[in-house]
Amino acid sequence: MSVEAAPSPEISAPAHEIEQAASLRRLAGVGALILACGGVLGGAAGAAEAALTPTTIELGPHAATAQATLDSRFEFDLGPLGSADRRSSWPVGGFKVTIKGIPVPPGESALATAGSVTAQYEQLLADPQHIETAAIRTVTTRIEHDALEGAGLFGAAGLGGLLLTEPGRRRRRQQQATALATIEELNTTDEQKATLQDALTKPKPPTGKLRLAAIATTVALAAACGGDVVSADSTHNSAADPALAGTPFADYAIHGELLRLVIDEGATRVGQFVTSTEKFYSQVETNFRTAFDAKFGDTKLDHSGLTYVLSVSDNHCNIGMDKVHGAIANAYGIDTVIDSGDMTMGGTAAEEECVSAEADALKAKNRDLLLANGNHDSPTIARLAAKHGFRVLHLDSPTTSHGLKILGESDVNESTFGVPMRLRGAETVEDETAAITAATHKIHPDVLVVHEPEMVVPAVTAGDVPFAISGHLHVWHAPELLNKTTDSYQFIEGTSGGAKQNALTIGTLQQAAVDTVLVFDNATKRAVGYYEIIASPDQSVEISDYVPIAQTVPHQAQLAAP
Repeated sequence: MSVEAAPSPEISAPAHEIEQAASLRRLAGVGALILACGGVLGGAAGAAEAALTPTTIELGPHAATAQATLDSRFEFDLGPLGSADRRSSWPVGGFKVTIKGIPVPPGESALATAGSVTAQYEQLLADPQHIETAAIRTVTTRIEHDALEGAGLFGAAGLGGLLLTEPGRRRRRQQQATALATIEELNTTDEQKATLQDALTKPKPPTGKLRLAAIATTVALAAACGGDVVSADSTHNSAADPALAGTPFADYAIHGELLRLVIDEGATRVGQFVTSTEKFYSQVETNFRTAFDAKFGDTKLDHSGLTYVLSVSDNHCNIGMDKVHGAIANAYGIDTVIDSGDMTMGGTAAEEECVSAEADALKAKNRDLLLANGNHDSPTIARLAAKHGFRVLHLDSPTTSHGLKILGESDVNESTFGVPMRLRGAETVEDETAAITAATHKIHPDVLVVHEPEMVVPAVTAGDVPFAISGHLHVWHAPELLNKTTDSYQFIEGTSGGAKQNALTIGTLQQAAVDTVLVFDNATKRAVGYYEIIASPDQSVEISDYVPIAQTVPHQAQLAAP
């Protein structure tokens, strides 16, 4: 299915506006297809049910739902805490997000997790724009799916009935009149109503007005069909609170003293926290540059006939370290970045900032960014990583980067907030290990990248790949020779985000963060040596001497790891 794309947003537009524009374009395409094929009744019925039914959304550890409303406001409902709302930037109607709480992990008491729960609420409320974007994406995706499903059921019959017969034309006019009448009841501005009415009554090629008409048809016919449409409480005083100026909730009206306390206290603490964290990592970056200059001085690294690869892993949303990763990549003239997984904590759409921050810090001309999803990532993170410039590695699509043939695969396991690691689907660890081994034997890549180390051992031991990179353990291991005949090595990266096991990486370093610069020979496609860069919680940075791969003496980071 192809639909006319809307004009590209300005490059300077905020990421959330680009994301919302993409959602709007998808809805527009669905609306245009439904109108063109005559599946108005079925499509509108499907869209109505989808729009008005609470749909689960991903907000980290928080259980939450989202649904469309006819009121032109965006509302967060946090139950006993209170609610917050502001005027929606969406063309028609608004959205309501109900945040139900954070499930307590099995075997733990609510009191034991109270401190972390408070911190997670403050983190959530520090960026309400992410909540809006996640809600819009989720609801529009469901509308798209259910509307097309409904249009498919009714469209074939509707095409003849609506377009070729007089009764059909009368029925279509009646539906149009119903939609126009319902638009009058929408809580939108007169200008918005006029735009929607004009778009419905004067058919045109797929322009911006038709896109609005597609949404108007969905919302208006939903109301006409008797849906249980949510409307914001008209008794709320929706004026923004001047006391929240300068906070993420500057344009919101807050209802509930407990929520106001969380936001007020959280805004102050988050502001102080962000400032101190930025200073911490800026100093780490400065200390790296100082250490690099002290080691190399004016000497330029030899790049002739060599490819420099930056290995990172288990960053776990430590966006503060991203600037350090970027500084390392630029100082060494990195050609390829390989992230062997666990870029995020919960694999949710709300963690897009973790993906974009890493991508923005590492992007450079002629530099490739590669990712093998870890157990804390997800298909959602893979989609977002591709959106921000990463090539996501899969067994069925080996990639070539600066002459290196690289094969990888996403982790078969998944880990989310408060839930022990479990299988993502029907495929087991044994199944994935066998698939990796078979694919490596068939393709014979130069490099294999899989998050969990045990899954690459059979392929390396068999000699089907000379170098494999993994992560997951949060402990750095020097390249280890597993097959002397083929000179095949397994390398396990440490945690580039300084992450302790089962702990959030928000704030300053919890333990040493490790990046590794791997050097490959372009002629043999073999890893020939590496530099190890260690950033410590005291902000100091150490850069190892160049270590030939044949030298298997463990480095101090391996010995000092907990």
